[in-house]
Amino acid sequence: MSGINIDFLKERKLKTTGDYTVGSPMKHLLGFAFPVLFGYVLQQLYNLVDTKIVGATLGETALAAVGATASLSFLIIGFATGMANGMGIVVAKYFGAEKFDDMRKTIGCSYVVTVAISILLTALSCASAKPLLRLLDTPDEIIAMSAEYITVIFAGILFTMFFNLFAALLRAMGNPVAPIMFLLLSTVINIVLDYAFILVFDMGVGGAGYATVAAQFISALACFFYAAKTNPYLKPVKSDFKFRFGKVKEILATGATMGFLESIVAIGSISLQAAINGLGLVTITAHTVARKIDEMLMMPFSAIAAALATFVSQNFGAAKYERIRKGIIDAAFLALIWSALALLVTFTLGRILLAWLATTDNADVISTAFYYLKINIPFFLALGLMLLARESMPGIGKKAAPLLASLIECAGKVIIAFGLTPKFGYTAVCFSEPILWTLSAITVGAMFWFYTVKLIKSNKKPLSEITDCKRTVNSFS
Repeated sequence: MSGINIDFLKERKLKTTGDYTVGSPMKHLLGFAFPVLFGYVLQQLYNLVDTKIVGATLGETALAAVGATASLSFLIIGFATGMANGMGIVVAKYFGAEKFDDMRKTIGCSYVVTVAISILLTALSCASAKPLLRLLDTPDEIIAMSAEYITVIFAGILFTMFFNLFAALLRAMGNPVAPIMFLLLSTVINIVLDYAFILVFDMGVGGAGYATVAAQFISALACFFYAAKTNPYLKPVKSDFKFRFGKVKEILATGATMGFLESIVAIGSISLQAAINGLGLVTITAHTVARKIDEMLMMPFSAIAAALATFVSQNFGAAKYERIRKGIIDAAFLALIWSALALLVTFTLGRILLAWLATTDNADVISTAFYYLKINIPFFLALGLMLLARESMPGIGKKAAPLLASLIECAGKVIIAFGLTPKFGYTAVCFSEPILWTLSAITVGAMFWFYTVKLIKSNKKPLSEITDCKRTVNSFS
């Protein structure tokens, strides 16, 4: 089937996907953010289940071993996830511009790039896992368990990256709901396998890692079959896999930017983790538990940022720059509302949640963890605004400013870890992120607003009119 009329494509686009270039920005942001948030909750549930089961069945030492890998996992897995999300941003731009042929070729190249990046990341991360843990000053009594757990997680990077790619592509075309169904199924499987591998097969902390990898594999496989069967845009024909230097360059430029955004921040977190590892098992355990609560409360910001990134990318492709400005204002308002709610949750239920998650009656662990939360959470609005700007700017072709914000955060964490933590202890760790979020929010937020206003004044034409674009698209099959 070839020569499909563009009007047919537009009608199909509106019926089967989400076109964010028309309609209420707030409605689109909420409609996108809620299912994405549910997905983030399910993904975080993987980690919470691992933490809960490991702590309850294997004890505090095993819990500390898993927690000691958090920043290292963030470095590698964060880069892989960021790469996938960056590819989705490129696709969203072409989708908004209705350049469907370019969009399909981009998707085909994305599959090939994902395989190559996954193989490289798996080889490098598995080989360097234990040396990096030693570099982080991981205590001798937990380093073997930490290495076992994180190596298993790294071995499954291919599945993790492909699931995130499929999810990013679906979200790029305004469909954030479908990946959630597969995540829900794999979450249940993850819980079952956690208990089976740890309690029945006595696989220790490695069992928790295998359960997570198996769940990611199922998610990726299910999402692929769904995408290929229900969405013709996500089933490229053989010719779409032809190497196209321009497309690969664009994919790598945006994907690597998003990946490095995560990894640069992670390098700073690794520095803090090294400092924390030198403060003893009680602090390691407390920080592990506190970060789980903290990350759960951060997820609405990530969901709103993901919604805004897709909204911005589509409208940038369509040259609807005033809608981008309205979307930024609406997203910032949502971030403000959630900041207030997170503060309320922390100071009313914080200790209860920490005690439940830690599965310990050690008062020092609970008090240390709550100390982190009560310093961290009041600065959540700065975090939210920073994420909105940092995640969305690549959608308007601005990649340097988000990297600058991440570099500021990374450098600050390194300075605090090695310069202030030896003198002020865990207090320096607790204050590090709030201070750095505020500086980054001011820097990248001002740049994002400046570039958006500049776009509005430029009257730049839609992407579909900038280049010679055919008004028909080749066969879907």
